[in-house]
Amino acid sequence: MAIAAIAEIVAIVVIAVNVVIAESAVNVANVLRAATPAPMMVAELALQGMQTVRQRLKEANAALAAEGKPIMPEQSVLQMAENLLPRLRVADWLDRAEAAKRDLAQLDLRDLRSIVAAANDAVIERSEACRELISEMKAGLVARTEEEYQNWLSDIEANLGIGRIVRALKLAGQPPKAGAIFPVDLGRRLAEA
Repeated sequence: MAIAAIAEIVAIVVIAVNVVIAESAVNVANVLRAATPAPMMVAELALQGMQTVRQRLKEANAALAAEGKPIMPEQSVLQMAENLLPRLRVADWLDRAEAAKRDLAQLDLRDLRSIVAAANDAVIERSEACRELISEMKAGLVARTEEEYQNWLSDIEANLGIGRIVRALKLAGQPPKAGAIFPVDLGRRLAEA
């Protein structure tokens, strides 16, 4: 029977989930633990995408059919995965944002921007658990962007000050943020050098 096959798979998944959970995936692990055993397997697959759920379901049904056992209802399993996806997306974003918050001073700006951009997902924006963290990430992005901009200008001025004109010109062409406004007076000094 299909339920017996699901129970076997669920037992394996439960063991795998309870082994060692990475510190950076605490929220996803909590969502997986909160799921009842049958949806837990589907939730783990849903983390990899709906295509993976469909593929594994197709493979499992083919194996069950080959053994002469009843197959799992595809629509029910797919619906289960679709219902779990919003909670999993929120949990995944929370894990990424909490890890970024811990390393905010050293985090690459592109990574920080990707976390802030991912927060524009309607499911994440509506989540009570995410609101405060979203505002912290946005404030952190603004502060880090300004800091990087000031460091960029300082590097250009320092290189210009010691006569490294080519290096200063190269740095001037690599702003930390696209569309960064280059100060007129610094541009004039570079042109005169």
